[in-house]
Amino acid sequence: MQIPALTILLLCLAAHTASCFTLISPSIRRSLALHFEKPANPNKYGKGIGRLELDTAALTAQTLYDMVLVERLQPKVETETGLYKGQEEQPKLHICKVLSVGSGREEENGIIASMPDIKPGDTVVVKNPWGIGPKDEELADGRKLSYLRGQDVAGKIEGGLIEE
Repeated sequence: MQIPALTILLLCLAAHTASCFTLISPSIRRSLALHFEKPANPNKYGKGIGRLELDTAALTAQTLYDMVLVERLQPKVETETGLYKGQEEQPKLHICKVLSVGSGREEENGIIASMPDIKPGDTVVVKNPWGIGPKDEELADGRKLSYLRGQDVAGKIEGGLIEE
């Protein structure tokens, strides 16, 4: 017994899954794709494409497990005389400000292993400045956020940073 393609399509839309589209023959799938394409993005080449737009309420969310949400501190791109530094002249900073810390990693025996001695507001040096996600999340004001594992935090800077 073959189920009509429209019935499968309606079931897929109701279930919000694309895996059942594989049940439809390729020729019908191609014709359906023409009718159900994603709308064109008006900001196709603008700033923040593919980025998550976070509001201030999102910064109060609790990070889970052994993850740490950090804000990457950006180097100054302008010299004292007003000239802008090129990308290759900017130092690669591995310094971040901690925004949220998870409760810890769950071990195989079910015990929660505590996180390193870091808390929100600390300034830390990280081993991997790019995080574990596909890309950093950029806020509207230019700040960049990354999710890191607790083990990627190499050290904590005491006393804060001195402005240049």
